[in-house]
Amino acid sequence: MSPRLRRSRGYRRTVADGGQSKLGRARQHITEAREIARAWLDSDVFIVEGTTDPATGRTEARVRLRGSPPDQLALVVGDTVHNLRAALDQAIFDAAYRHAGGSLTEAEERVLAFPILATAPQEGFEKRTAGQLPHVPVEVRRVVEEVQPYHWNDATYPDGSLFHTLWRVHDLDRIDKHRRLTVMAASLGHHGVGVPTGVEPDTKFFIASGPVRDGQVLVTYLGAESGVEYLFDLDVVLVEGRIPGQPAVDAMLDAFLHYVEWVVWRVNNRSAVSPRPS
Repeated sequence: MSPRLRRSRGYRRTVADGGQSKLGRARQHITEAREIARAWLDSDVFIVEGTTDPATGRTEARVRLRGSPPDQLALVVGDTVHNLRAALDQAIFDAAYRHAGGSLTEAEERVLAFPILATAPQEGFEKRTAGQLPHVPVEVRRVVEEVQPYHWNDATYPDGSLFHTLWRVHDLDRIDKHRRLTVMAASLGHHGVGVPTGVEPDTKFFIASGPVRDGQVLVTYLGAESGVEYLFDLDVVLVEGRIPGQPAVDAMLDAFLHYVEWVVWRVNNRSAVSPRPS
């Protein structure tokens, strides 16, 4: 009778790298998002046309929008914020793993996460987050508390936490988990009128910046025949969540990345110098 042989289905546990792999992946996604947005903006789908009324001499600049930003851009943005959120969680996992001497239970691994709170907990941060931070050294927990969005709330801005970078990353990642970030919009960035010396353009602006629609009038002015010209930047923005007035999508993602990089660096730095329990 032949012996029974069975292939092992075990696996080798891979220790997190302090979130660095996820940050690297986020950088790749940001580069891809920038390329997608630029290719769309460089096409003739989103343009600004100027026409001059011969009777009044007034020039009107109007949006011509023949399509929406590509769906692929929303997918890449969702992947970016997910990797940034995961980098924070992995930094916490790595801190706990090191502080526990390289041994965590499965239950501890499942609950470890970087808490992000929009409202200060009445019971205190330590009690509220104890279940998410087993074995995380006190120096790291202090860093996590210091960067909480709820510190931006005050009497003047009771919802200030909604503008905090960590909350925006967390909120957008939460939205993307349940449904794709679909609301991408054509947008007007910086704009103005170049005026030669001695010319009075009588400029009338109809929008400061932000998302635009097809046919929307942006500005009217006089003096086109004398060298007055309309100067503008076109962008793609994410119109999602509860924050109005988003910057261009690549600038938004760059800002998210830089802040999360800083937080992850602080967590890893404190973790490296924290004494381990004997």
